[in-house]
Amino acid sequence: MGKHASDIDKAAFLVHLQYVHQAEAARRAGLSSSTASDVKFRAGEVQIRNAEQGLPPPTLAEQVARKEGSGAKKISDEDVLHLLKACTLNKKQRQKLWHIVAYEEGFFDLHRRTNEKKLRARGLRRCKSTKKLSLTDIQKAQRYEIALSRKDWGLEEWRQVIFSDEASIIVSAKRG
Repeated sequence: MGKHASDIDKAAFLVHLQYVHQAEAARRAGLSSSTASDVKFRAGEVQIRNAEQGLPPPTLAEQVARKEGSGAKKISDEDVLHLLKACTLNKKQRQKLWHIVAYEEGFFDLHRRTNEKKLRARGLRRCKSTKKLSLTDIQKAQRYEIALSRKDWGLEEWRQVIFSDEASIIVSAKRG
């Protein structure tokens, strides 16, 4: 069974519920106890509504059907592009968490994971910057002394110095 219970599982639960208690019916249908309670409550609501309106008893399909308007909020491609532009606008925006940018842009009902899935589908990956180790007071003093000793150097002295690029080294697999 996937992440969410299917309508068949819910219908099987309602059939089992006619013959055994709720916990056993949920176990047989492969539903969690909370899902089973929700299905039973929803089926009861549908039966009451049909009885009040003088309609025939609802079928199993009607009892397990989702309410209109339930489920995840849909986000259009235009909204995704707007959000993508907002998340990559500048360095400050890129450093914020995506769901915070989404909230600031007016996507109040958008779940954090929905936001991340949509942006990943567009090729945007969030990366975590590596933290550099701070210099100790001794290292700072040593660097200051070196700088002071070389402040009056001329062009000939500087030509004899070999400069190398700095490199970031990750000691363990864990970053940050």
